[in-house]
Amino acid sequence: LLLPLFNMSEENENKEVLEADLEEETHCLEQACKQLAEMKTKLKIVQVRKEEKRRILCEQRQTTEDRIEELKHQIKHLKEKGGANEEEISMKDLELQQALDCLQEMDNDRQKEADRLEAECLSLKSALTNKQGEITLDNQRLKDVTVKLAEMGRSYQDA
Repeated sequence: LLLPLFNMSEENENKEVLEADLEEETHCLEQACKQLAEMKTKLKIVQVRKEEKRRILCEQRQTTEDRIEELKHQIKHLKEKGGANEEEISMKDLELQQALDCLQEMDNDRQKEADRLEAECLSLKSALTNKQGEITLDNQRLKDVTVKLAEMGRSYQDA
C-alpha cells in the first residue's frame, strides 16, 4: 500500500529535478543566443571597419601616386627646358623619392592593418562557430529534458 505512494513521491522529485534542468537549459540557451547575436554584431562592425580602412588607404595611395606622376612630369619638363636649375631638379628628385618611400610605407601599413583585421575576423568567426556548437548542444539537452518530462507526464497519467 505504501509502495505506490513512495513511487509517486520519487517521481515528483524526479519531475522537479527535470523541471529545474529544463529551466537551467532554457536559460543557458537564451544566454548563448544573446552572446551569438553580440558576436555577429561585433563581426559586422569589424568587417565594416576593415572595408572603410581599405577605402581610406586606397584613396591615400591614389593621391600619392598622382603626386608621383606630377613630380615625374615636372622633372621631365625641367630637364627638357634646358638650362634648368640643377638645384630645382635635385629638389624635385628628392621630393619624388620621398613620395615613393611614402607609397612603400603606405603599402606596408595597409598590409599590416589588413592582416590584423583579417585575423580579428577569423577569430570572431571561429568564436561564432564555437558558440553555434554550444547552442546546438544546449538545444539538444533542452529537447532531452523536455522528452523526459513528457515521458514522466505520460507514466504519471498511466499510474
